[in-house]
Amino acid sequence: MITLKQNLISYSQIFLWGCLIFLTASNAWFSNKLHISISHLIYLNFILLFIVNIRLILEYFKYLISNNIKILDTYIFVSIFIYLFSAISSYKLNLDIVIFASIYFLLRSWSLPCSRSLNKENILYGVIICGLISAFGIFFGIFEYFVLESSYFFEAKDTPSLFKLFPVHLGGFYESYNQAAYIIIAALGVLGFVNLSKNQKFFFEIIFCVSLLLSGAKIIFLFFAVSLILKLFEQRNILFTKSLILLVSIGYLFLAHIVFTIANEVVLNDKYYKELIFQIDDINIYLSLFSWLKIESFNYLINSIEQGFSIVDFNNFTDGYDPHFLLASLTFIGGIVFACLVYMRILYSAYINLRYKIKNQIFFSSLIIVFIVETIIWDSHHSMIFWIVMTYSFVSKNKYEIKDLN
Repeated sequence: MITLKQNLISYSQIFLWGCLIFLTASNAWFSNKLHISISHLIYLNFILLFIVNIRLILEYFKYLISNNIKILDTYIFVSIFIYLFSAISSYKLNLDIVIFASIYFLLRSWSLPCSRSLNKENILYGVIICGLISAFGIFFGIFEYFVLESSYFFEAKDTPSLFKLFPVHLGGFYESYNQAAYIIIAALGVLGFVNLSKNQKFFFEIIFCVSLLLSGAKIIFLFFAVSLILKLFEQRNILFTKSLILLVSIGYLFLAHIVFTIANEVVLNDKYYKELIFQIDDINIYLSLFSWLKIESFNYLINSIEQGFSIVDFNNFTDGYDPHFLLASLTFIGGIVFACLVYMRILYSAYINLRYKIKNQIFFSSLIIVFIVETIIWDSHHSMIFWIVMTYSFVSKNKYEIKDLN
């Protein structure tokens, strides 16, 4: 009976985590493609996870109280409370900060020493299940493109892309094909941490890698390039490996912020071709949308520093765009101090997971690296998959004799 109860709890955890990741990522797809609002399901899913994990959450709360000034999480929550107090006082309450605090609190409760006794693989199984659903959506998008007349699982966009197997973007169950790629990459990266057979892991790796290639998302170039570098050079020359990854990452970010066209090519959509910088022979070089948004983020920061920031105000400032830069997003959500503290958490967690990583986890190391790089061009402040990867303690402190993972 005890075993049955534990299995039911474990399966419910996996189901709820998988649903929460999927629903939060596919919210826009349901709204725009099917004209269905699933917001109430997301809130219900989140509440159920809180109820199922109430003991763990209480333990985490006690951990925060007992350690108060000793850990970074305390300062993050204090900065949130201060920002909320000032926002309420000025009648400018920003619900984005409340949503982030709830997500962060739930996920961090799974990453601290008090959670060691629980089956921590449940959340990772949820990521893998969501990755399989995402891969299926891409595969079905190919079938729909060639056989059906509908366009639920793909979308024709003129987004600049260096590599695309099809003249459409295969987003599957998500509004953005990049969102599908993020989840699949996360599932591929955490495969090595769950209790599956070698054949099962190999089968999932094939599915995830093929679906990634079919998606055509730009992040796959960086992900596979970093994986190849780690595979070829990590055991030979660490300094050379790090230098090569740094160069590839810089090159990736450069190409993301610059767009090229042929001189006589007519630009039909200036959304992605913001400003012509210069011309080399027959090639025009433009500032991309990401470059323009960083300039606008700085302008908004300067213009709004006295009356305060918010994502909504920034959206109005840029006619509907998000910053596409996590540091800017966090600043507009909770202030500069809050943004810096959260970035410290991201970088520190990444350092711990890379510094004490398990050997031969190449996809996992690549996952951490590309998610760090993507913060320069990705608004992931409400992305469950990003915060799971960047706040979860994948390593065992007993195995590596780490004094404090948190």
